[in-house]
Amino acid sequence: MTYTKVADLDRAVVLSFKAPHSFTGEDVLEIQCHGVPALVNAITDAFQKTGAQLALPGEFSFRAVLNEKMTLEEAEALNTALSDTSLNVAWAKHLVGFSKLGDAAAKERIASALHKISRARGRVEAAIDYPEAESEQASEVRAAQNLVEEALVSVQSLLSSYDNFSKNKSALRVVILGVPNVGKSTLLNLLSGGERALVSDEAGTTRDFVDAQVRLRSGVRVTAIDTAGIRFGDEVGRVEGAGVQRALDLAEEADAILLVKRAGARDELGEVGARLKAPILEIYSHADQQPSAQRANNHFDLLSEQGRVIQHIEAWLGETLARKELEGKPGDFWISARQATLIASAVGSLNEALSALGEDLPIELCGQSLLEAESHLRTSIGDRVSDEYIAEIFSQFCLGK
Repeated sequence: MTYTKVADLDRAVVLSFKAPHSFTGEDVLEIQCHGVPALVNAITDAFQKTGAQLALPGEFSFRAVLNEKMTLEEAEALNTALSDTSLNVAWAKHLVGFSKLGDAAAKERIASALHKISRARGRVEAAIDYPEAESEQASEVRAAQNLVEEALVSVQSLLSSYDNFSKNKSALRVVILGVPNVGKSTLLNLLSGGERALVSDEAGTTRDFVDAQVRLRSGVRVTAIDTAGIRFGDEVGRVEGAGVQRALDLAEEADAILLVKRAGARDELGEVGARLKAPILEIYSHADQQPSAQRANNHFDLLSEQGRVIQHIEAWLGETLARKELEGKPGDFWISARQATLIASAVGSLNEALSALGEDLPIELCGQSLLEAESHLRTSIGDRVSDEYIAEIFSQFCLGK
């Protein structure tokens, strides 16, 4: 580590990594200069004039895999962690720390499925070769069916893990729902600490959703979403009606819902609340217009009791977030979107093979389906794939990764 002037442009910390003790496994020189874009670009230009070349997208990770510093799956996990800005802490830690142990856990399931597929192909070929021996053929078919079903169980567990990742990887999505003019936009502004949404007495002001990143006092980030006021009737125009429908769609996909109601008013949402599956916290606004004796702990004046409102919501969100993280806790293994697509294709081929074994299709088609399933699974773990295929994977990585 040296503190020196670089290219007569900036004083920087320069670190030298000798192979194989670097991220890529090669000799690496790292320059930690000031982050002023003009200086960074000038230093880059100076090195290019001496013969250096800009890295291609994913080239550092590609070299690391090429030099066996990490596996392809580890590189994909790291790229996902670096490129997905919506990750929650639990999944970010899991992906950044993804190790060969987690990689091996997934590959073990795929290897088990490949072994069963190979044995099933042998059974199918035996059944095809001796069609005249009906009892023996039936026995081979049943054995092949059992093996294919066992292979399906092995790979479907991987798809379940990817579904768990897709569903639970992001920060908590909190949708603010209610009728017009009940205080939804005011509540979003309170949570975000600024004028993120327009506030107006005119009904239907919010036609589309407005979101904001909110940092709770615990340091955890959530995404709060203000939506169009829920109302129905002839006075609701086409554009506002589309906004209402989008609000309902967002509520159905939310991790948590803040349901804002006017204190003392009748419930105007009707059956909307019954359709919602996410945890709901009811917030009653305009409590200053209610007699003190009728006010409960979830009744607020959103303008004069801001601290109390935020404290009440954050306490509830903390409990909801803890439940979500517990339910979506990372498992022993992880697969990338690329692998999930290939494994899903393998599952489709295995189901086709079962249809052929069940006499829904000619049994001759079973062997082809099993070969396709095997090909998809091998490709998912980088087995028997071309250099061009590997290069294509890394070309989709971010520049500088």
